Amino acid sequence: MDELTKRSISPFGLYSPVYSSDSEDRHCPPYLPMTLTEDLSLKISMARAKGSGSDEEWDWVSTCSGHGVRFQFKEDFGSGSSELIELDEGVYARLRRSTHSKSYGVWSRHDGEINFTVVLKGGVCAHAEDGPTRWIWGPTAFAFFEPQPVKHFSEVSDGVPVHMVSIWFRNVQALARFGLVPGRQSTSFLTRLISQTRTMGVTTFKPSAEVVNIAEAMLTVDMDGVARQLFFGGKARELLCHLIQCEVREDHQRNPNLNSTLGARNLAQLVRSRIDLTLSEPLSGDDLAREFGASRNTLMRHFKSTFGTTMYEYCLAKKMERATHLLETTLLPITDIAMSVGYSTPSSFTDAFRRQFNKSPSHYRIHHDS
Repeated sequence: MDELTKRSISPFGLYSPVYSSDSEDRHCPPYLPMTLTEDLSLKISMARAKGSGSDEEWDWVSTCSGHGVRFQFKEDFGSGSSELIELDEGVYARLRRSTHSKSYGVWSRHDGEINFTVVLKGGVCAHAEDGPTRWIWGPTAFAFFEPQPVKHFSEVSDGVPVHMVSIWFRNVQALARFGLVPGRQSTSFLTRLISQTRTMGVTTFKPSAEVVNIAEAMLTVDMDGVARQLFFGGKARELLCHLIQCEVREDHQRNPNLNSTLGARNLAQLVRSRIDLTLSEPLSGDDLAREFGASRNTLMRHFKSTFGTTMYEYCLAKKMERATHLLETTLLPITDIAMSVGYSTPSSFTDAFRRQFNKSPSHYRIHHDS
C-alpha cells in the first residue's frame, strides 16, 4: 500500500500505461495485478483519503461523500471530465463527457466482471487479447460478461467527443444484489453475453428513448454529497432495468404469448424486478401490463399467487423500506426522500408514510435518532 500511496490518482488504471496511437508497445498487454473493478475501488478509496489533487493533465476531487472521484481534464490533455462512483458493494458507475487533443489507449484486466455501457456521442475502439478490433459509435448501448480472465484494450481518437455512461459489476453476485432477479430471461441474457463475448466482445442494443434520457441525466446532474451517490444509484438501476427489458421485449416479439412462454412464476419475478429497480418512478398496473404484453389482471393474479401479496402492497412496502432506510442513515431532506421513492410531492409521501407507521417521516427520524 505504501507504493500505491505514491502513485497519482488517475482516470486510467493505476498499473496500466497510457499508450499513444503510434506506440509500438500498445499491442503487448502489460502485467496488471488488479481487475478493473478492483482498480476502481482502490482509486475511490485513495481519493477519499487524500481529498483532492492535481496532475499535469487533470485535477481531481473526491465526490459523493467519499464514494466517488471526479477528474477535470486540463487543456493540454483535452476538455471535459470523467467520474467514478461506487454505487454498492462491487458496483461502480463510470461517466465520461470529454474530448481529447490526442489519441490514447489503455489495457484493463477482467475476470468475472459484467459491464453495461451507453455511448451517447462519439465512439470508442475496443478489443480483447488477440481479438478483432471494433469501433463502437454512439448512439448505442452494449454489454459484455467476462467469466474467464482476459485483458481488453480500449482507445479514443483525438478530437472525437465521448459522452458515455458505464455500469460495472465485479461479478454475477454483485449484479444480482443490485437488482437482477434470477429467472429464465436473466439466465438467457447472461448466456447470450457469454456466447457473444467469446466471439468478441459485446452484445449491442439500440438505446431506447428512456435509456438515452437516463444516461443524459447521469452526465448532467448537479448534485453533491450523499444525494449525488443516491441519484446515481437510482438511475443506474433504471438503466439496468431498461437494457434488460430490451431483451424481454425482443423475446416477446419472437414469442407473442409471453404469459405462456414464461410461465406464471417467471412473469411474476420479472414484474417484481421491474418494481425493485425503479422505485423512484410512478408505476401503475396498466404500465406494467403494456411493458410485459399481458393483461393487468393476469399480472396481478400471477404476482399474488407467487408472492402472497398484491403488486400495490409490494410496491408500497418497498418504498417504505427504502424511505425508512434513508431516514435512518442519511440527513437528506424529506422532499428528496419523497422523490427518491416515487412521490411527486412531500405531502403525498407524508400521508402514505403516516398511514403505514402512524407518524410523520420527520417524527420517525427524530425518534430513531433519539
